[in-house]
Formats: sequence, C-alpha cells, structure tokens
Amino acid sequence: MRTTLVIDDPVYQRACENAKRDHKRLSELVTEAVENYLLTAEQSGKNNSAPLHLKSFAMGQPSVDLNNREEMYRRMEE
Repeated sequence: MRTTLVIDDPVYQRACENAKRDHKRLSELVTEAVENYLLTAEQSGKNNSAPLHLKSFAMGQPSVDLNNREEMYRRMEE
C-alpha cells in the first residue's frame, strides 16, 4: 500500500541514515518500526484504548509518477 507521511526533518534524516546503513529501503525501515510498535502495543493492551485521530493534509498533485519507483528514488536523492 502506498501512503504519504509527514515526518519531522530530524527524524526523517535519522531514518534515512539508518536505512542506508542497514542496506534497506526507507519503506522497509518504516514498516518494521510500525510493526514493532503495534506488537508492543498489543502485548501491553494499549490497543483497547480510544482510537488515534490523525490530522490529514492536502498535498496537491504529485510531481512524479508514483508508479515509477526508480524515478521517485532518484527524485528523493536530489
């Protein structure tokens, strides 16, 4: 599934550095981090709490073809 996340710049930079160090794509690192969070929350019973409400933002039309991963990766490296 494809989505857009708004991540603070310092966190994004650290995530990119860690993904590169571990020879992973950023999406793999984020998926693993979310999965670990969800497993921890499930084990501690936090999933029984009120649902989390997140803000959404209108980001406009993408400036790159989202079906072309190579182009997206090239643009992210610029």
